[in-house]
Amino acid sequence: MIGKDIHDKLEFDEDCDIMKRLFAIVLVMILIVSMCSCIDSKLPTDENKQPQSEKNNEEICEHIWDGGIEVEGGTDAYLMEYKCTVCGEKEQHIITIIPPYPITEDDIVNKVYVYEKEGFSGDFTIEIKADGTFTYYEGMLSSHIGSGEWTYTDTDRMLTLFEKMVRLDENGNWEQFTQSYSFWVEEDTLIFVNKGSDNGLGNFLYVKVKDGEKFFAR
Repeated sequence: MIGKDIHDKLEFDEDCDIMKRLFAIVLVMILIVSMCSCIDSKLPTDENKQPQSEKNNEEICEHIWDGGIEVEGGTDAYLMEYKCTVCGEKEQHIITIIPPYPITEDDIVNKVYVYEKEGFSGDFTIEIKADGTFTYYEGMLSSHIGSGEWTYTDTDRMLTLFEKMVRLDENGNWEQFTQSYSFWVEEDTLIFVNKGSDNGLGNFLYVKVKDGEKFFAR
C-alpha cells in the first residue's frame, strides 16, 4: 500500500509540473501577442507617412495668392481662379461687374474747380453754375475773367465751355468769335481734353493747360 501511495504521488507531482510548464508557455505567448500589438499600433500608416515638416506647412500656411486668371467670362460677372504661391492651393471667386457711376449735371454744378498746378500767380479756378453759365479766373495777375455758357452730355461725360471773345481779323478789324474748352468729367474732377477744345487763342489767355491735366472741386 505504501508503495502504491508513493507511486501515485510521483505521478501527481509530474502532472503538476507539466501544468506549470503549459501555463508558463501560455503566459509567454500572451505577452508576445501583446507586445506585437503595441508595436503595430505605433507603426506609421499611409495617412501618417507625410513628413512632419510638410504637415506643419499645410497647417500654418498663410496663403499668398497670385494675380489670378479668368476661367469663365460674362457680361454681368466673371469667374476668377487664384493660386497660393506657397502651397499651391486654388480658390475660385465670382467677380461682379459694377457699371460706372453715372454723373449727371446735378453732380457738377454749383462747384468751383481748381487747377492742379499753379495759376497766373494764384489759383486758376472754374465755377460751373446751375443756370447753365460759368466763370473762370486764371490768377491774381490776370486782368481777364472768362465767362459764357456750358453744355454737358452724360453719355460720354463731356463738359464743354463756350466763351464769346473778340480779336483782330486780318484787316485789323475787331471780330467776335466763340472759343470752347472741353473736359471729361469724373467725380469732382474735370480733365482737360485738348482735342475737343477750339482754342482760337492757343488755350486760355495766360495759363496753357495740357491735355489730361485736372481741375479738382473744392
